Amino acid sequence: MSTPDEVEPLVVRWDRTVIHPQDPRDDTIVCCLTDDGRPVALLLNDELREALGGLLADPWDQNDPTVEHDLDGTTYRISADTEEHPHA
Repeated sequence: MSTPDEVEPLVVRWDRTVIHPQDPRDDTIVCCLTDDGRPVALLLNDELREALGGLLADPWDQNDPTVEHDLDGTTYRISADTEEHPHA
């Protein structure tokens, strides 16, 4: 059995499709594909969608307290504690 350190991340690419919920309490679905064509759905609640959108729109915002920048400037972590995603 693999340990978490031995597991390769699942690499996906955005397929340029986003499905917005009809009910604002539901998640937004970001549609992605694996390299071999399998569909993957990234589910984002309002808070996570806003946080990701902010990072994508302005990745260098040094004043955003929800983002940690590594010394080389390439890794970002969103600090978004929610009831639904307590460790997001």
